Amino acid sequence: MTKYTSYRPAGGETKSREERERVHPIWRGIGWLLMFIFPVMGWFASVYLIEQNAKQNWIAIPAEILAKGADQFLYVKIGITILIAFILYFIFQLISFTILRGFGQERYGPMDIPRAAYRGRKSKR
Repeated sequence: MTKYTSYRPAGGETKSREERERVHPIWRGIGWLLMFIFPVMGWFASVYLIEQNAKQNWIAIPAEILAKGADQFLYVKIGITILIAFILYFIFQLISFTILRGFGQERYGPMDIPRAAYRGRKSKR
């Protein structure tokens, strides 16, 4: 390989940077679907947890949190829904990161050089 030729991996054609970094449309669809599924799952889980709390008396819900109107536990349901949606999102991301770490692409390609061992200038004192 000379100074003025580009690197082309064995196997033929190369993709541009935009083509390599573009997310496949199916993954966008799955992300869009999960954006709606996690809060719905959180809502049903919060309703179930409030019903079980009424039967089992796990936590006493203060009267200041209760809403006035038809559904007293509306604010509690909203809070638990948000919490459960974030927990589900965190678990999904943790699984995704673990799978990508184990089976994803290599960190360094054939054109990368090793990291420099330079740690700064030495002190003269």
